[in-house]
Amino acid sequence: MGVDGIRRAEYDEEAVTLEVEGELDMVTGETLTKAVRGVLEQGAAKVRIDLTPTTFVDSAGLAALVRAANEVRERRGELQVMSPKGSEARVFIELSGTGSVLGLADDPPGPSRI
Repeated sequence: MGVDGIRRAEYDEEAVTLEVEGELDMVTGETLTKAVRGVLEQGAAKVRIDLTPTTFVDSAGLAALVRAANEVRERRGELQVMSPKGSEARVFIELSGTGSVLGLADDPPGPSRI
């Protein structure tokens, strides 16, 4: 695992995938924001955030996802957030109405998913 529950895992040449394990809250959200900024600065145009192993998301975690989406789009990139149907993270995102902003998908990371 990476720092504060964020792990970088590249699944294909098209996108960088950041996996969030455990809770996505204020602390992990700040780490996620820095990780997204870091991969963008390294030249990534497509970023995936995989919430499959995420067990909890609060409003600070959701805000971090929205910040990530905004930062990726400002750089003319593409963001996709993956979360399985029925998961706590997915339900929270859907209830907040931010699924379309985040590029919410339920497909696991893999070639040509983005």
